[in-house]
Amino acid sequence: MPRLYSARERNLLIIVSLLYLVALWYDFPPTSGISKLKERLRNSKIRRRNIYQEDVTLEELENNLYSKNGYEVVQVTAPVPTLRFVQEPTCEKVFMDWIEVSNRSGNEVPPRRLTAEQQFEVTMNNYSSLIYNYRNSAAKKQKPAKWDIISELMTWKSEILGALSYSFDGVSLHHAMKEHELNEKNGLIVGSLIPWVEVLSLKHGAANILTIEYNQLNIEQKFRDRMSSISPADFASNYEKYLNTFDFAAAFSSIEQLGLGQFGEPIDAIGDLREILKIRCTLKPGGLLFLGLPFGLDAVVFNLHRVYGPIRLAMLMTGFEWVATYSSETNSAIELDKVLREDGTETKNQYTLVLRKV
Repeated sequence: MPRLYSARERNLLIIVSLLYLVALWYDFPPTSGISKLKERLRNSKIRRRNIYQEDVTLEELENNLYSKNGYEVVQVTAPVPTLRFVQEPTCEKVFMDWIEVSNRSGNEVPPRRLTAEQQFEVTMNNYSSLIYNYRNSAAKKQKPAKWDIISELMTWKSEILGALSYSFDGVSLHHAMKEHELNEKNGLIVGSLIPWVEVLSLKHGAANILTIEYNQLNIEQKFRDRMSSISPADFASNYEKYLNTFDFAAAFSSIEQLGLGQFGEPIDAIGDLREILKIRCTLKPGGLLFLGLPFGLDAVVFNLHRVYGPIRLAMLMTGFEWVATYSSETNSAIELDKVLREDGTETKNQYTLVLRKV
């Protein structure tokens, strides 16, 4: 004979059943994961710099910018959305594309203005603002300095080294390297006329350093067993030798200038992104990238540099885990949320990102 439940037991069964249904609702909502992501893309907005300080939805960025450049949003994260490659480019393609662009005819005199087509591409389909501030650095070639006095630089305090080339902002790189051990690690440095990044790396324990630099470097004899250099063209031509080789890489105040023509090179709207892809190919899995950049709302100060906001940072950091960010003012990692909502075109304050290859 079926058991008859008391009123109290029936009430408990009803409550348990309701709780079970609520749990099912949250574990298996009526909308799929893709639908939920699309809904978040429609509702999530990013501030962009223009005269109206307009916000733009991630859905719009996905459709008009990211998907057209081979990216897709996989997670709505703040302050920078998380992207992935729709089809990750092979390292062969990365380097061959770079060689093809570098072989294009440059400009003896850098152009003062972008064409309409160039402007559209350089400003990420007009999602980045554009300010003109012209400089002709093609005529005056900067020469490397202090490479023959590495021993002396090694005696300098790290804080002084960090301020050697880029005012006080370079100290942020010292803070980043101090927090992330470089003992006996091999590193790649991009774009150093003065070896302050190299010396900082050695002072923080790095074993060997390879510098990519257009100019011939006169490295002090005593350090030639630990330091060497190579031209960008030779590095690209022999890229297979360097794939998955380095424990870390570093670039400070160089990536943001690439492809803007200041030095007579051809205009390349994604010159900075190409360089990051090259670096990623040469890092070991889990290798670290120390990257010094100016931050703020997305902008291009032509022909000097880019200012990195949430929109372009999302593409630049694809294929990496964002580990931490450092400033010159404190030893500890900082949050970038506020900085990425401010105009960075006037001050060009630089910070150091630490990214890990995934």
